Amino acid sequence: MTTTTASGHFWADDDRPFQRLLRRLHLSRPTGNVRRAWLVAIAWVPLALGAVIRKLGGREPEPLVYDISVHIRFLVAMPCVLTAEHMLRRLVNTSVAQLYDGRFADASALDRVLDRAERLRAEPAIELALAGCALVLGQLVLWGVVGTTGLVSGTSQTSWSISGVWYAAIALPLLQFLVLRWIWEWIVWSLALVQISRMRLATAASHPDRSAGLEFLSWPLGAFAMFMLGLSCVLAGAWGTQLLAHRTTIPSLVPTLAILLAIALVVALGPLILFAQHLYRARLAELSDYNALALQYVREFRAKWIDAVPITSPLGAADIQALHDLGGAYEVIATTGMTVFRRRSAIAIVLAVLVPLIPLALTVVPIQRVFSRLVDAVVGALAL
Repeated sequence: MTTTTASGHFWADDDRPFQRLLRRLHLSRPTGNVRRAWLVAIAWVPLALGAVIRKLGGREPEPLVYDISVHIRFLVAMPCVLTAEHMLRRLVNTSVAQLYDGRFADASALDRVLDRAERLRAEPAIELALAGCALVLGQLVLWGVVGTTGLVSGTSQTSWSISGVWYAAIALPLLQFLVLRWIWEWIVWSLALVQISRMRLATAASHPDRSAGLEFLSWPLGAFAMFMLGLSCVLAGAWGTQLLAHRTTIPSLVPTLAILLAIALVVALGPLILFAQHLYRARLAELSDYNALALQYVREFRAKWIDAVPITSPLGAADIQALHDLGGAYEVIATTGMTVFRRRSAIAIVLAVLVPLIPLALTVVPIQRVFSRLVDAVVGALAL
């Protein structure tokens, strides 16, 4: 398979089995984007219809219908995962185009790395294996080996009803496949970053992004945050169901949340930290060069404008503006960080994990108390 990485079409749509299936079912647009609303409807509507049919027949709906996390899985998490997939493709494409356009590395070396990554990503056998894993997990749910909602269970009962069979055989495997496929694509992108970090990169510490010109490599973190938002919503729904059934408590959930947050940050930021060596070398080399240039310039500036009697007025002199510009460039180099990602990227991931869990915290701390403390804090800040 030959990619067109130099033109910015690296993470392009392909002929993988799932993509072909979506096209045949008219569930993808000509651009390759999935029709998210239709896919969500296919997964969720039969669950609701099954519950309605049982209710009309005078029977109680399947217990999983009362699990908040079941509905969040399809009405919230699935759109988030599909959106994250679209974002990842677009942002990775943009990052790859920046690598080529900025001539940061030898183009042929980049081609080899990215071609291998694209072949790995588009390997049909891997996609079929992921689909097989999703189907097996669905069967484990159907036969009661694991909880009704999978690895993160809100309820623990299921039956061979219309809703139960559709959920375990179709809806849940579909969502799990989308999640596994997204994780695989992130792994492939991470492996590509690891290989790129080992190249000789033409970095520039004087670049205003204060990441030696490499900040664009962190842009796909936005897709990771969207993906984690979907997973965290599922977690919040499952935990909410457990809390309502008095099967757990908020304090007992804190260690799991801390582990999840740590794993998310390591998986997201780990490959990017490897570029610290390039930033350090770029800053050290350019500080040395600019220090010599600045020293020569300020000495000549002083000799011309301070030690000697100026022959012209200093007002509007280009020398003064150049001195100011030189100081600005030196400050940019001196403040170049050790990471290609900004603090806000890490904060976005943390918020994506924590924000959906806020309603659970409100079951421990009443909203009235939270609001009262917030008002007191605002009033106290205004009084200073």
